[in-house]
This record gives sequence, C-alpha cells and structure tokens, in this order.
Amino acid sequence: MARERRVLRIEREGARWIVRSPLVGRIALLPSRGSYLEAGGAIGTMTVLQREIDLVMPDDARGVVIERMLEGKHPWVEWGQPLLRLAESLDLAGTGAAHDGAVGTGAAMASSSGDADVPAGLLAVRAPTDGLFYRRPGPDSPPYVSEGDAVEPGTTLGLVEVMKCFNPIVYGKDGTSRTPGTIEKIFAADGGEVRGGQVLILVRPRA
Repeated sequence: MARERRVLRIEREGARWIVRSPLVGRIALLPSRGSYLEAGGAIGTMTVLQREIDLVMPDDARGVVIERMLEGKHPWVEWGQPLLRLAESLDLAGTGAAHDGAVGTGAAMASSSGDADVPAGLLAVRAPTDGLFYRRPGPDSPPYVSEGDAVEPGTTLGLVEVMKCFNPIVYGKDGTSRTPGTIEKIFAADGGEVRGGQVLILVRPRA
C-alpha cells in the first residue's frame, strides 16, 4: 500500500515563499539550507498518531531553502507552523551564480557542503534534497551515465530517494542549461547518502 502524502502549505512573501506545516506531529528529514525544492517533490516526513506521512511541495512552488525555521532533528510542529523560507534563486557560493535546482549555470561554483570544488568551465549537478543517490534504475541495470558519457538537456543522470519517493536528477531541467556536455566526474557513490546542495556530478559543456 502506498504511504499517505500530504501537500505542504505555501505562503507567498514577496519574491520568497514560507513553507508551513499541513499537520500536527513530529517532523523529520527536512532539507538543509541551500537545498533546491522541486515543485511536487518530496521534502520530508511527519509522524502523526504513529502514521508516517510524506510531505510534498505544491505543484506551483519551487525554490532554494534560505532558512530553516525549526530547531532539532525531530521537532514537534503545529498546524500552519513555519518550517522553511525559500527563494526562487540563491547565490550559494558568493560568485553570482544562481542555483537552478539540478545544474548550476555559473562557470565557477563551489560545493555548498564543502565536498568538492568546481573548476571554472564546469557545471555542477547538485542533490536537490537529502536522501540516497542511485546511479542506476535497478540493481541489475546499467548506470544512467558514466564518466566520459555525452549528455543532452533532458538526460537523466541519477535518482535521489527520499522515503521511497524517487526524484530524477535531469540535466538541464527547466531549460536552465541548454548546452550538451560530457560527464567529467561523478562524486556520489551508488546507493550512498547525499545532502541537499551537495555536488553529485561535474559536467563539461561542449562548444
């Protein structure tokens, strides 16, 4: 049986969003600052009367987490309590490069988690949220991409699992990078834990 999903409450605040709890309960797995939240994507879980409920973004809102408004790993929250503040874009590294969700458009971006430097001329593909990264669709399947592979906008590069919800990592999603490229380096291990904003893959654009 599929687990219950509940859409988060979203309140517009100028060019930003306030994400509010849709329920009363204990919350877990909220994304860290710098994570990009996709419209309709899973971002955490709540325990309500011993039921585990997946929390998902509305279909009409997305953005970068600029503030977590809770303390602790599994805090209790009230209905409507503010959880996160989002911005539509954010200069994560102070270089003027906007975080676009899946592929950074800046020429030189640093990893928000400190796990990898991004050399000039490469594009950084980052984890949209905390979870488990998978390089292949199934245990017996070939990887989506390997180092040296050519990629086009729309190519699936991997999956991030959050509480049994699988979010595809798509090169050039939302049209933010229309340049074909080549996989330069893959940092994340197949089945390994990743943090939101962590650099997963470097892509070298092709002229």
